Amino acid sequence: MATHYKGKVLPFRCYFEDRFGRPYEVEQLWKSEEDIDVSRLTVLKENSRIGLQFYVDEKEVHESGAVCKIQTNVYDSSDEQVVFDHPLQVGRGRKKWLYQANDNEEFPWRMGVYFIEVLFGGERYVGGINVLPHHLDESQVRHLHEYLNEQVQDIIYDFVYSNKTLSNDDEADLPKYWYYDYARKIAEIYDEYMYCMTAIERNPHDYIRTSYKPSVRAGKIDHKSIRWANSNKGLAKNAGVQQSNFQLNKKKIRDFDSKENRWLKNILLMWRKDLLEVSSYIEKDLDSYQRKLKEQQDKHNKVKQEKGMLLVKRDTGENTKKNIKSQMYMLDKDIKKTRTKVSILNEQLRVLEKMESKLIFFIDNSFLRDVERGFRKPFLKKNQYFRVDAIFEELRKIRENKGEDNQLTPILKPTWQIYEYFCLFKVVKTFTDKGFEIVQGIDDDVLNLYFEDRIQEGTKFVLENEEKIVHVWYDHYHPHTEGEAIERGEYFYTNLAKKKPDLKIDVFKKTEDGKLFDTSLVMDAKFSQLRNIYNSQYMNKTTEQLTEYYSFFSVLEEAGFRACVDRVVCLYAGAGTQEVQKRLGVVTYLRFHPEIDEDGPRIVGEEELKGLLSHI
Repeated sequence: MATHYKGKVLPFRCYFEDRFGRPYEVEQLWKSEEDIDVSRLTVLKENSRIGLQFYVDEKEVHESGAVCKIQTNVYDSSDEQVVFDHPLQVGRGRKKWLYQANDNEEFPWRMGVYFIEVLFGGERYVGGINVLPHHLDESQVRHLHEYLNEQVQDIIYDFVYSNKTLSNDDEADLPKYWYYDYARKIAEIYDEYMYCMTAIERNPHDYIRTSYKPSVRAGKIDHKSIRWANSNKGLAKNAGVQQSNFQLNKKKIRDFDSKENRWLKNILLMWRKDLLEVSSYIEKDLDSYQRKLKEQQDKHNKVKQEKGMLLVKRDTGENTKKNIKSQMYMLDKDIKKTRTKVSILNEQLRVLEKMESKLIFFIDNSFLRDVERGFRKPFLKKNQYFRVDAIFEELRKIRENKGEDNQLTPILKPTWQIYEYFCLFKVVKTFTDKGFEIVQGIDDDVLNLYFEDRIQEGTKFVLENEEKIVHVWYDHYHPHTEGEAIERGEYFYTNLAKKKPDLKIDVFKKTEDGKLFDTSLVMDAKFSQLRNIYNSQYMNKTTEQLTEYYSFFSVLEEAGFRACVDRVVCLYAGAGTQEVQKRLGVVTYLRFHPEIDEDGPRIVGEEELKGLLSHI
C-alpha cells in the first residue's frame, strides 16, 4: 500500500501498526483540513496498542526535517497540547509506539477524529484518524450517549478547562463552579488590568471647569463677580462691624468628575463586590477540603499503623496484606489530589486578595476618591477605559455562565466507562419500572456535574417500595473484615483482593422493627467480547475474579454469618453466544448493549435483565 495525494503516490509511506504487526494505512492526505474526507480516514480502535511507521525506501529521497505529527486529546502540565511527532526514517524499521497499555498510561484519544500533519519536501499535507470503540459500532455507542444524557445531561463527558480539548492541568481536579473560572480569569487579566489602571491614573479623563470663591485677595473677576458684589450675598459678606472687601474670584479647576470616571468607579465598586463573593465561595470550599485532607491524613496514619502491626506478624494472610497496600495506595492518591486542590485554592485566594487590594487603592487613594459613582455607561473613547470595561464584562459573563474563555469543554469519556454508567442506570431504571422510588443517589451531591464530572466511587443509590429497600452500590471498595465493616457503619465485607465490583445490589425486607436482609447480587460490566471474558478450557483472571464475588459476608445476624451473594452476573457488550443469557459455571453472562435495526434502536438483554431482577 502507499500514501496518496491528489491521486499521486507520495515518496514516503505512513501507516499505523498494532502489536501483531497488522498495518492501518494512511492512504490519503489532503492540502488543508477543510478538504478532508472523513470517510477515507484511517480507523483505529479505542485502547488498542498502536505504533507508527513513517519512512522512505531510498536514502536519496530522505529529508532530515521531514516529520509526521499526530494530534491527541491530551494536554501537558503547561496546558500545551501533546502532539506525537515521528521523524522520517530510511527503510521500514522499529515502529514508534504511541500507546502500549503500560501501568497508568492513558490512551491518547477518545472516540472522534484527530488530525495528522506531514511536513515533507517543503510541503504540508494533512490527514486524520477516526478513533472508534471496540465491539460496538458508532451508531450503537451514540445510542449509549443519548440514553445517558437523558438520565443526567453531559454525564458522558469529562470537562476540562480549555476551549480546545483534554488537559492534565491540576486545576482540572477542581469542582466546576463558575467562581473557579472567575478566579482563573482574574489571574490571567491581572497584569493587563494593572497596566490599564496605571495608565489611567497617569492620564485620567478630565475637563476644565470654572469655579468662583469669595476672597479678600484680589484675583480674576468677570461679570459674574460684579453681579455677586452687588447681590444680597455679596453685600452680606462685606457687611458687619469689621467691614471686609471680599470679591468673588474666578478660577479654572481641573475636574475628574467626568462621565467616564464615574462609570469607571462604578465598575470598580461592582468588581470588588464580585471579588468578595467569589472569595467567600472559595474560602468555604477551602475549609471543606482542608477538613477532608485532615480526615484522609488521620485515616492514612491509622492504616499505616495497622500495616506496621500486620507485616510483622508471621501468619498474616496474603489478601490482608494486599488489602492494606490497596488502602495505602488509594489514600496516598486521595491525599495527593486533595493537597493539590488546597494548594490551588490558596493560590486563587492570594490572587483575589491582591486584586481586591488594588481595587480598594484605586477607589480610595486615587483621583477616583472625589468622583461620584455613575450608573449610566458613556461612550468610552480612551482605550484603557474601554479595556477595563471589557475585562469586567468578560468576568461578568463568566459569573453568568456565558463566558467563552476558560470555560469547561466537554470531551467524551472512555467508552468502557460510558458502558459502566449505561449498565448502572439501566439497573436503576429496571427497579423504578417495577414501582421502586429513588430516595437517594440522584441528587446534587452525587451527580451535579458542576461539582464532579463523574459518578464517584462508592456512590450508593437507595430505592424503596412498600415491601423492600434496595441498595445499589457503584464501584464501592468494601471493608476487609467484620470489625472494619462495623466501624464504617456498613453491612458487608470481603477478604478478597478485589473488593470493588462495578455494581452490588443489596435487598432488604421491611419489617415492623426496621429492615431485614434478604439477598445480594453482584454485577460486573465488561466492555468486551465473551471470548475475552470466559475460556472453557481454563479459568482465566476475569472468570476467577467474577467467581470470587460470591465471597461477600454480612455483619447482620439474619444473614446467618454466611456468604450472602446469591448470584453473580457479567454484563458484556461484545459478541457472544447465540443465547443472550447463558450460565457458565457459577456466573451468568448477559449480552447487554444497544442494537440498531430497521425498527429502530432496542437494548439486547433488557428483558433478560428484568427477569434476573424480577425476584427482588
